[in-house]
Amino acid sequence: ADFYLWIEQYAKSEEACNKIINSGRFWLVPGNLDWLSNLYVKGNSPEGIFELQFDVDILNPFFNTFRTRSNYRAHPDVMEFFWPTDPFLANADSADIRGDKGAYNSSRNFSIWKYIGRDRTFELTANEATSNFIVYRYADILLMKAEAIAAGLTADDPARSKEALDLIRMVRRRANASALTDEGEPTGRDGLMMYILNERAREFAFEGKRWFDLMRYVKRDNHRNLQVLKNIYQLSAPPDKLLSIQSKLNDFNSHYLPLPQADIEASNSQLEQNPFYKE
Repeated sequence: ADFYLWIEQYAKSEEACNKIINSGRFWLVPGNLDWLSNLYVKGNSPEGIFELQFDVDILNPFFNTFRTRSNYRAHPDVMEFFWPTDPFLANADSADIRGDKGAYNSSRNFSIWKYIGRDRTFELTANEATSNFIVYRYADILLMKAEAIAAGLTADDPARSKEALDLIRMVRRRANASALTDEGEPTGRDGLMMYILNERAREFAFEGKRWFDLMRYVKRDNHRNLQVLKNIYQLSAPPDKLLSIQSKLNDFNSHYLPLPQADIEASNSQLEQNPFYKE
């Protein structure tokens, strides 16, 4: 399903998603107080489809090398953009479960909570944090199907648009998503695609999806939405470097990393370096 989205074969992507949905083997973990623990801490939940397994009994020889890197933080501006503060919520625990105390924890200096939280309150110690790395889960399938439907629209189609919106809202209902991030009922392709892109950012924050989602969105329609990628850099790029970075993004090869020289040499000239990085 993921592969077909990248090569823009949307009907095949939707078909692949339907096979998983109709299998009855997977479903969304309930969005209650145990959501974080069941989905991320314990792992292998009914929502998990493919997870890289981590076990406390298998010692990591590189632990001491990397353990000092405990200061990874979520950017507060990004958090406020995706999970805006709702002044009408008296209890923060009534907010989107994917925000504060879900993806990050503002009371812990914006620590990335999905991988170090025991639950919504307590933190795991460094030597017992063995959360699996989730590659695919059921929410991903629902939003990939919504994306396949939206990207495949060639004209306004209220029935198909509603089908995509229903999938988005299924994920949002589980998360108790804020009305502030509800983007209404777009029936056009562009509105739906942006809604899905933003919802994927909320649902899969810090799960290794965001850059790939942006790349897939931007490259569609001959990079018509390149400005979306340029706008992202306004959040983090140094002001004196911003224009230079945005200019380089006009070369589409700059969106992708260089190939390791060792891989190129081992390929017997079958691999070529990314042109952006050639001397």
